[in-house]
Amino acid sequence: MSGILKINIIEAEETLKKLLVDQKTGKQRERVQILYLLATHQAETIGHLASLTGRHRVTISRWLNQYRQGGLEALLTIGKSPGRKSLIPETVKGKLKEELKDPEGFDSYTEIHGLAQ
Repeated sequence: MSGILKINIIEAEETLKKLLVDQKTGKQRERVQILYLLATHQAETIGHLASLTGRHRVTISRWLNQYRQGGLEALLTIGKSPGRKSLIPETVKGKLKEELKDPEGFDSYTEIHGLAQ
């Protein structure tokens, strides 16, 4: 039958069920849930997992590849997006921090803007 996943889940169903309950974040819980659904034969394809979890099939595939390559530890590692770089240079940030330590602080926005120039 085409489409059936070929993945070797090392953890027992009971272990996955306990892990599912113990997860602190929803992101980690979702990832353990896909393993649990596969281990208990509640889902056999990526499409079925996607419909049960509400996640895109590409996301499910990426998670399963993480599990194949690094096991449970790799699957549960949630990366942090680097985000946009600050527009304020580090030298200006240092000046602002020093000025904020002063009990007098800033009197106006113009004073802050002048420090940033």
